[in-house]
Amino acid sequence: NADDLAKIGIRVPDDAPVSTASGVGGSFSVRTMNVECRLGPIWRKDFPITVGGSAGSAVGQDFLGDKRFTIDRERNLMRFFH
Repeated sequence: NADDLAKIGIRVPDDAPVSTASGVGGSFSVRTMNVECRLGPIWRKDFPITVGGSAGSAVGQDFLGDKRFTIDRERNLMRFFH
């Protein structure tokens, strides 16, 4: 969501395309933009993201690709391995 992006210094451009997303709680407006981002060993340039809603943020399989990882819930970490 936009608040999470602002925390890491990314601003949603005013001219970012607007569309509608739907979920269990109803429909809401989202904006689409391309970013450069890195998570552990994964680096993506011009990666499209959708920003909107208030339910938090998620990283999808389209970003993770074929990387293998485990989730350490006690330490709130993702651990990547070969």
